Amino acid sequence: MLKKIATVLASSYVRHPYRGYGRLNNMISRVVGEQVITRRVNDFDFSFDLFDPYWNLLLAKNFIYEPEVKEFLQRQLKQNPIFVDCGANYGYWTLFALSHLNDQDCISIEASPKTFEHLQRNVEINNRHPRLINRAISSTHDELISFETSGRNHAGAAISGMKEFKNVCATNIRTTNLRTILGAMAANRPVLIKLDVEGAEIEVIKGLGSLVDDAMITIVYEEIDKFCGVTEFLGSQADRKWHIFNISPDGVIIEIDHRAAREIASRTSGPSNFVATNYLKVSQ
Repeated sequence: MLKKIATVLASSYVRHPYRGYGRLNNMISRVVGEQVITRRVNDFDFSFDLFDPYWNLLLAKNFIYEPEVKEFLQRQLKQNPIFVDCGANYGYWTLFALSHLNDQDCISIEASPKTFEHLQRNVEINNRHPRLINRAISSTHDELISFETSGRNHAGAAISGMKEFKNVCATNIRTTNLRTILGAMAANRPVLIKLDVEGAEIEVIKGLGSLVDDAMITIVYEEIDKFCGVTEFLGSQADRKWHIFNISPDGVIIEIDHRAAREIASRTSGPSNFVATNYLKVSQ
């Protein structure tokens, strides 16, 4: 019965998105408690709370999570890159990458301790063993910071349109950066980064350091504001020669500039996904 209720809610939201979706799910969750289920998605098993207002959209018939990102990553993973999932959440893209890569080729980073537990669970039920890192990905390494953990799920709150979090709390967690994580691994193979860190994207990119000059890097990143500040930052790095692309629904990429990115974002409901690369041999 609870699964049926969650499925009806998810299907209604997919057909006609409305602002109260997150609040409604959270209200039900407070009554029934956590109800973890496992759903087969693509070629992996994925577990989540029935009333998680972000992930329970997977219950809706024919719903495809970020289809353009799926198509693009699928093309890139055929090149056998090192895959780094920054802001991995419950591990959706980590598991998607593991459908194409060996365990040692996949690195998954998640800052929230509670969310990290869900990430571990999803990796375990698929009997996979990528490198999991419970740190805040940033420009620095081993700095102790206060990490905000508000409500049940940052992503769920964002998708429901809520701008303010109640019951704000925080935990101390250490940072790490991509330069430290990748090190010599990136010398001879392309690096594919999925970047979704709720506004900290620029700091993460800064954390690449000299790897930008030495490695072949492709980043799929999320712009959460219509001004496209990440794209502007990448374009300002004249000595780094970042190329920016929009992703079409079938995964094909088209090179754009900051102005074009802003026009695309202005027409998009919610965040927009773009691609940045420091080399042009990106699979089309």
